[in-house]
Amino acid sequence: MSMQGPTGKYTFIALLFILSGTGFMMGGMTLYENAMFRFKGHDALMVATDPPKWLIARDGNYQARTINVKYVTASGEVAVPAKHVSGDEARRLAEGERIPVRYVEGDPQHVRVDGETGDIPWGWLFAGFAGLALALYARMLAHREARR
Repeated sequence: MSMQGPTGKYTFIALLFILSGTGFMMGGMTLYENAMFRFKGHDALMVATDPPKWLIARDGNYQARTINVKYVTASGEVAVPAKHVSGDEARRLAEGERIPVRYVEGDPQHVRVDGETGDIPWGWLFAGFAGLALALYARMLAHREARR
């Protein structure tokens, strides 16, 4: 792709604005999700309500399953029907283990398991600010050149 002529320059500037928007969007979504778990999250223990034999595949191996679970909290229990769990979680639940989770109030399907932390949004937000600064600077240079 050649950057000669006004079309190439403005295409490059548009790509910088797209980079900026992508960075802000991804960083903002990650920051929002982290805030939801921090401010609306509840700690609980996940327990299977299905019999252990349902958690095991026909060949005896564990696989990702959709099972019925409940979250046991200090203030009571929250039933979560049709919860998707990984093979490792299915094995642990079949063995009777209580898995620590943090779920979002109003959306118990959305959990972080075993103290899992969210992604860090700062890299995306930095890319957004850097892309915006470069795009504005490149736009200023392109307009300055066009006025000559």
